[in-house]
Amino acid sequence: MPSTHAWTRRHIKRTIWIVVICVVAPLLISSVVLVYAFATKRWSIAQWLGLTGLFGFVGLLQLFWIIPVRRKVIAHKGRVCGNCLFALAGLDTEGICPECGEPFAIEDTIKGWERDFRMSLTQNAAADE
Repeated sequence: MPSTHAWTRRHIKRTIWIVVICVVAPLLISSVVLVYAFATKRWSIAQWLGLTGLFGFVGLLQLFWIIPVRRKVIAHKGRVCGNCLFALAGLDTEGICPECGEPFAIEDTIKGWERDFRMSLTQNAAADE
């Protein structure tokens, strides 16, 4: 099985940090707030929900970061560099990315994006031709 794209590896690391920041940290903070709220009766449930909602909103930021990449990959039928996201359409089937210098093979790049995004780009490309 070929390794994932460099971009995907970075994305996975960022996703892990986003989960830690947007899920684990709010749960810890929320539990402290709840204990404080019930112990001192100074916090209302509305304030607690507002606090956790603020942290949860940060998790939505990931959508604004992944959706444009997916659209670019679909628009170029998977012919996008797995390292720097440079469009490889119109280049040879194998070579070096002119943007970042990463070696590529179009077939492997397309298969990598199909695996990363769990979609079929080869069927879409065959239907367009």
